Amino acid sequence: MQIEVVAENAYARKVNVTVPAAQVGQALDRAYGTMVQRARLPGFRQGKVPRKVLEARFGPGIAQDVAGDLIQEGWRRAMDDEGIQPVSRPTVTDQGELAAGSDFTFVIAVEVKPQVEVTAYTGLDVVWPEFAVGDAQIEAELDRRRRAEARLAEVTGRAVELGDTVQVEVTAKDGDEVVLSEPGTLVRTRGETWLKGLGAALVGLELDTATELEVSFDADAGDEKVAGRTLATSLKVLSIQAMQAPALDDALAQELGFDDLAAFRASVTDELAAGSEEASRNQARANLLDALIAANPVDVPRGMVDQNLEMLKEELKLQRAYRGIDPRSVQFTDAEIADLRSRAAFAARGALLLEAVCAAESLAVEDAELDTRIEEMAAERGQTAEAVRGWFQRDGALEDLRHRMLEEKALDWLLERAKVTRKAPEEAAAEAAPAAEPEKKSKAKPKSKAKAKAEAEAPAAEEPAVEAAPAPKAKGGGKYKTIAGVRYAKDLLDRAEEAGGPLALGVVQELVAAAQDGKGITDVEKRTLAYVRETHGVTDEAGAWLDAQGVLD
Repeated sequence: MQIEVVAENAYARKVNVTVPAAQVGQALDRAYGTMVQRARLPGFRQGKVPRKVLEARFGPGIAQDVAGDLIQEGWRRAMDDEGIQPVSRPTVTDQGELAAGSDFTFVIAVEVKPQVEVTAYTGLDVVWPEFAVGDAQIEAELDRRRRAEARLAEVTGRAVELGDTVQVEVTAKDGDEVVLSEPGTLVRTRGETWLKGLGAALVGLELDTATELEVSFDADAGDEKVAGRTLATSLKVLSIQAMQAPALDDALAQELGFDDLAAFRASVTDELAAGSEEASRNQARANLLDALIAANPVDVPRGMVDQNLEMLKEELKLQRAYRGIDPRSVQFTDAEIADLRSRAAFAARGALLLEAVCAAESLAVEDAELDTRIEEMAAERGQTAEAVRGWFQRDGALEDLRHRMLEEKALDWLLERAKVTRKAPEEAAAEAAPAAEPEKKSKAKPKSKAKAKAEAEAPAAEEPAVEAAPAPKAKGGGKYKTIAGVRYAKDLLDRAEEAGGPLALGVVQELVAAAQDGKGITDVEKRTLAYVRETHGVTDEAGAWLDAQGVLD
């Protein structure tokens, strides 16, 4: 088999294959030999049908099958012997007739990852926005942590309010039939699942006051006896519990492990400042990639762009599905497709250029660096390094983590050699092109090799249609886990799995704090918290606290 690869441009390849007549004959002989053993024709014993009879009856089909086998073999050899790395589906563009005694020829067209030569990559002009931490942000974070310490406590002197957990005596009847009789059960006025539909009916009722009313229980109520039924219900509120947060004072600070409130405030300020500096660096990385692409125009294969485009579309469908929209009904306008395609092309260009910089400057991520990153992630999660490494190995994502780290190293290497101008975010935003706006870049994450924008650069909605480019992470890797086609935050799932279930209040508060992490809860994190609550369950105290926080609303 003779194979010739012709480069039509930087990424288009034409593979010309010639299969010698002798090899064609051998392939036909094997095919007819198999057919002889299987064929059942009237007038002939099985295994004794003459080949000429088979040729007359099955010749065209056998020739087609043999041609397909030879094309597959030729393509495999082209990849192995010629080192072809396709980024698009190969297509047979020309095919000769397959016949005994003649060579068989065909042509395969395919796109490969181009070898990019990057020339202008040092001394790039880059804006570094300096995100400042203000007093309002510090006080908001202190208040968030204060509220995270809220506990259920009994309240008196008022009626039931939305968000309360109520101990209530319940009797529900359908005519004379007593359907439900509970001398005292806890019901959440928001987020109740077992007696779903009863929680809203409790709002406004007074303590120790008997009330009779009709209650329409939801069809998906956990108690099948009442699910989907409207019942005459007698209620008596026995106690009212509400989440109460402690005061922001020295006592709370000491409970959290600080000497006093001043030390607590100083620690929070330092954490926010560190996060702000990381956000600034990540946006500078994003701006640098914009400059790198502008300085080094490169054509990218349509196949790479198409792959990224499909990933962006799937991400958008999943996000809309989480909002209650059937993903099968999602249709994209021509304008949306054009927008997503431009972002997919940006991702592909960024991947190729960063890879070229790494090759030109011999940048690599050593095993020791990978070990250090895993140890950092383990410390952040409160896990052992061996456990974190095991997660990556099970998901086959260890090399993906290494590649993300290499992209970060390349971006930081370029930043050190760039002409950096530090500016206030408002000034930078006023001067920047649309592609450099943080809120339009932070979350486009096709799983190509071009995660070029920093995820931590700013709090942003997870809507690919308003994103400008993919984003590399500042830390970590293997952040997501897909279950039944839906993506969840892997660190939250792992922590919940470790804790088992039902989850206690402390674990739920830990999960919410990890999700908020100073930047707000993303849709993926919110979806994960809801999934964890549904699959692992939570204690009544934890459920009431979660409802009071409203993080799943």
